[in-house]
Amino acid sequence: MLDTIKICIIPAAGEATRWDPISSYIPKEMLPLGNKPIIEWIIKEAIESGCEQVIIVINRKKEVIKKYLLNKSNIDKRRLVFTYQQNPIGIADALLTAKKLIKNQPFGLIFPDNP
Repeated sequence: MLDTIKICIIPAAGEATRWDPISSYIPKEMLPLGNKPIIEWIIKEAIESGCEQVIIVINRKKEVIKKYLLNKSNIDKRRLVFTYQQNPIGIADALLTAKKLIKNQPFGLIFPDNP
């Protein structure tokens, strides 16, 4: 029997150059979809799917994501872990940034621009 994946990683440190000029004003993960930013929908789905820990990889330019999520009353902040990618050089580097947090456990990867 397969165990449920308990850790989800959301790489959100990229520069989103394909989304210019919008992404120069607001991170693509914060773009509204209905009444919430995309990243909030994704975190909600991850938690409802059984993830106990959601690791969000951001960079210093995207602190707005962290501030928003930590100030939301309807998100279980105990499940959120933030780690910083020094240079947004790709998904593989984002996963390496989260490696120390997952400790060789299985994990899910959720792309924040694909709700």
